[in-house]
Amino acid sequence: HNPQHFTFRLLGVSFSQTKTHTTHSLIDANTMVSITLLQALLIGLPLTVSSVGWKFADIRACNRTSLELANLAQDENVDPCILYDLGPNSEDTNVAFDLVVQNVQVTPSNCPGHRDGSPIAIKRLNGDNDGRGFAIGFNKDFYVGSRLISVVAGNPVYLGQEAYLEIHTQILDSFLVDTSGQFRYILGSCSCSSDHEKPIAEKHEVILMAQVGPPVFYKPENSNPWVFGIHLSSDDYPLAAARKLAFKAAQDKTLDKQPVRLVYRTKSDFFRSTCHSALSVLQEAGFKDIGQVYFNPDADEDGDGRVNAQDEDFLHGVADTICPSTSVGVTDLRPAVFMCTLREQDVIIPRLRENGCVMPSFWVTSATWEWWTGPIQDSLKDYQGGGQWHSEMTYSDRYFKTGQQMLGQNEAIVGYVGGYDTVVSYVMPVLNVQHLEQAYRVFDEPRPKEDIVNSEGRELLRRRMLDVKAETLVGPVFFNGDQRNVGRGAAGVQWQNDPVSEFGLKSALVSPDNQAESEVVIPSEIASDCAAGEFHNVSILLQRNALLQSVCELCPENTYTSLAGTILECEPCPLGTSTDGLIGASSCTNYDDNLLSKGMLAFGYIALGISWAMALIFFAWIIVFREDPVVRLAQIPYLVLICFGGIVSSSAILGITFQAGSWEDTDTASSWCKAVPILYSIGWVIQYGSLCAKTLRLKWVVEKNNALRKTTITTWSTFHVILIPLVVDIFILTTWTFVDPLEYGREEISRNVENGVLTIESIGRCKQPDGSVTIWAFIGPLFANHIILVLWTHCLLYQVRDVNNRYQENKYLGMAAIFALEVAVVGAPILLAAQDSVEATFVVITGIVAFDNIGVLSFIFIPKITFQRKGLEEGVTLNESILSTTHKLAKLRESGRKYDSGTHVGYSNSNSSGNLPIIAESEREQEFSEDEEECFHLLRRHSL
Repeated sequence: HNPQHFTFRLLGVSFSQTKTHTTHSLIDANTMVSITLLQALLIGLPLTVSSVGWKFADIRACNRTSLELANLAQDENVDPCILYDLGPNSEDTNVAFDLVVQNVQVTPSNCPGHRDGSPIAIKRLNGDNDGRGFAIGFNKDFYVGSRLISVVAGNPVYLGQEAYLEIHTQILDSFLVDTSGQFRYILGSCSCSSDHEKPIAEKHEVILMAQVGPPVFYKPENSNPWVFGIHLSSDDYPLAAARKLAFKAAQDKTLDKQPVRLVYRTKSDFFRSTCHSALSVLQEAGFKDIGQVYFNPDADEDGDGRVNAQDEDFLHGVADTICPSTSVGVTDLRPAVFMCTLREQDVIIPRLRENGCVMPSFWVTSATWEWWTGPIQDSLKDYQGGGQWHSEMTYSDRYFKTGQQMLGQNEAIVGYVGGYDTVVSYVMPVLNVQHLEQAYRVFDEPRPKEDIVNSEGRELLRRRMLDVKAETLVGPVFFNGDQRNVGRGAAGVQWQNDPVSEFGLKSALVSPDNQAESEVVIPSEIASDCAAGEFHNVSILLQRNALLQSVCELCPENTYTSLAGTILECEPCPLGTSTDGLIGASSCTNYDDNLLSKGMLAFGYIALGISWAMALIFFAWIIVFREDPVVRLAQIPYLVLICFGGIVSSSAILGITFQAGSWEDTDTASSWCKAVPILYSIGWVIQYGSLCAKTLRLKWVVEKNNALRKTTITTWSTFHVILIPLVVDIFILTTWTFVDPLEYGREEISRNVENGVLTIESIGRCKQPDGSVTIWAFIGPLFANHIILVLWTHCLLYQVRDVNNRYQENKYLGMAAIFALEVAVVGAPILLAAQDSVEATFVVITGIVAFDNIGVLSFIFIPKITFQRKGLEEGVTLNESILSTTHKLAKLRESGRKYDSGTHVGYSNSNSSGNLPIIAESEREQEFSEDEEECFHLLRRHSL
C-alpha cells in the first residue's frame, strides 16, 4: 500500500527493486523477491532484509488496541500504524489554542506500558480552563493545547531488532521533518529503541524525554544535550537492600564474615550498572567476602551450541558458584545475593533451592516485573527488587491524588491496569507543559512560536528544561548535570506477608523513606534462626517451593528446643516430663503440684477415724446405759445429736483430703470443696445447738422444781433452739452454693527453667473463683450465727451453774471452749504463715476440726461416764443430787450418820437412801473442805 524499497544483500552485492502501486510492478517486484530468495537458499549464502522509505504521512490508523498489539505472536507482524492521534488537529476537538504542542512517540508493539498513560494526560491537559488548555505566561492568558501522536512501528520479534530499528527511526525522523517549525517533544520509547532516538533528537533540536534507567545512557560521551531522562537512575534500585544488609551486618559485627554474591549480564548497561551500584555500596560498607559472577548472555562459554542465557547447564554452574550444594543442606556459606538478570533467574533459582542454599537477603531485578512475578507470586516471600514507582506512593498532581487513582481511571481506556511505566508515560506530556509554564512564567506575552523556529530560541528552551522543578505522580522531578531525573530515590520493594491478598504476600514499598509502608526485613525467613520450640527441617530445605521460605518446623510432641538457632533436631523430654500434648515446646514441663503425701492423708484419715470412733463409742454408751440417771438426766436425744453433730462436722476432714494435680479433672475435688463448709457448719450447729437445747431444758426443769410444781417438759419443747440456727446456716450455705461456691483450683507459686525443663510449682486448694463475691460475704454471717449460739449456750450454762456437774456441762464445756480456743490461737498464725504450704494448711485445718470435735465429745461424755460408773453416795436421793447445794447437804447428812456408827461411806446407783455408812476420819478429811467440815460438826451437835 505504500512505496517500499527492499534491499537484498547477497555476497556483498545489493539487488534492489521498488514496490509501486501498479499491479504489474507489484508482480515484478514479487518475482524479483522470489528469485533472489531462491538463489540465496539454493547456494546457502547469508541473507539480510531491510525496509526503508517509511513516511509518516502514509501511515494509517491501527486496527488493533494497544493491548492486542502487545500480545502479538512471535511469528505475527503488523505494519506501522498510528495507535493514538489525540488533541488539536484531530477529530476530538475544534477549539483553537494559542499554541499546540506536538508529543510524538514511536514504540514497538510489545511496549504498551511506555505509551498507554499519555492519552489520559492529553485529555486532562486539553480540558483545563474550560477546554482552552494549559495556561502559561505571567498573566496565565496564553493557552497551550497538547497533541499526542503515538505510532507502533512493528513487531521487533518478528522483524529482528536491526530491521525494526530502521523502521522506527524512519518514522520518527519523517514526523519531525513533516512538523518542522512546530513545537515538538519526543516521548521516549522502550529502552531497546532509545539509543536510536538520540541522534534524531539532536538533528532536529527537539527535546527527547527518554524512559531509560541506566546512568551511562545519559553520560556526555553517550548522549547529547537534547536528551533528558524522566526515569530515575536504575542504579538506585538495589540501594535500599544493600544499605539494609550493610546495617544489619554492622549491627551483628559480621561485615568480615557475611558473603555477598552478585550475578549479572555484561551485555546490557541496565543489568551491569544496577549490580555495580550495589557492589559500590557493599564495598564502602566494609564487606570483605564479595564475589561477582557475570556472563555475556549471547555467548556460548561451554561450547555446547546454546547461548549462555538459554544454556541450563551453564546457568546451573552459575548457581553452584553462588552457593554450592551440601550433603545435609546446611552450610556456613549463607550468601546475600544480588541478581541482575532478565530470564536466567528462572533456571538459577530452582538450582539454588536444590542446593539447599540459605540466603539472608535476595535481590533480583525481576521482583518488580509483573509479567514475571504474577505466575509465581506465592513463592516470592522476602524477595527484594526496585523500580521507578510503586502503587503505595502518595505523590499527586493537579489532576490525580495518586498514581494508583490515575491507573484506575486509565484502565477504562486501555483495557488493563498498568504499572509504573504507564504512570511515567502519563507524566511526560504533563511535564512538557510544565516546562513551558516555567520557561515563560515571567513573560507577559509568551512567544514560544517565535522561539521554536530558530536555533537560539530552541537552545534557550532546552536550557530551561534544566531548571524545571515539578511535582508529578512519580514524585518530584528535576534534572542533574547529566540531564536525568534525580528528584527522589527509587522505589525499593520487598515481598512481605499480607493476610488479605490471594497468596498471602504483597509487594511492600520499603523506600524511599518518606513513602515507605514497611521496613526491609533482613535476614529472610530461611536465614532467620528458628525460634525456641522449632528446629531446622532439612527435608523442607531441600524440597521447598519458595527460595526464601522458612524451613523452621515446630518440635513434635514431647520434644523441645530451648534456644533459637539452626538446630537440626529437637531434644526428647526427660523422663517424668512432657509438653502436655503440645507441639513447638521450648521446654518440657514438670509439675510440682505439692499434693498431700500419703503420710499426710493418713494423718487426716486417722484424725477423722478418731473423731468418728469417739462419737460412735459414746453413742453406744448412751444406748447401753440409757436407764442410768446420769444418762437420763443428760437428756438422751440431745446426747445422740451431739454425737451425730460430731460425725457430720468432722466429715469436713474427708473433704479436704480430695485433691487434683495439674491437668487432672477437678470436678470431684470441687464438689467436696462445696461440701466442706456445709458439713462442718451444719455438724457444729447440731452439736452446739444440742448442748444449748439440753441446757435450756435443764434450766426449765430446775425452775419448775424450785416452784414445787409438777410440769412435764419434753425434749421437743426446746428443739427450736437447734432448728433456728440450723435453718439460718442452711440458708446461708445454700445461697453460697448457688451464688458463688468454692471451687478447687491451683495457684502457681513459682516457675524455674533448668536444662530445658520448666518446673511449675503450684498448690491446690478450695478457693473462691476469681472476680467473684468475697468469701467473707458468706463466712461473716455464718460466724455471727455461730457466735450467737455459743454465747446463748454459755449464758444458759451459767444460769444452771447450781446444777450438779453430773447433769450439766458448764464446767466441762468451758474447759472444751478453752481447749478449742487454744487450738485456734496456735493454729491460726500457722495457717496464715504457711498458706503456701499445702501440708501445713492441711495439718492445721484437720487439727482444728478434729480437736474441736474430740474436745467437745471428751469433755461432755468422759465426766458423765465417770459419774455413771461411780454412782450416787449411799443415802443420797436422785432429787437431792441434782442441785449442788442439796447434794452437798445430803452428803453431809449421810456422812454424819455413818460417822457415828463408824461405818465406811459407800456409793449406790439406786434411788433409795440405803444403810447409813460410817465415814472414816481420814476419808472425811479428804472429802470435805474446812468450811464443809465446820458445817458438819455444827449439824452433828444440833442432832445430838
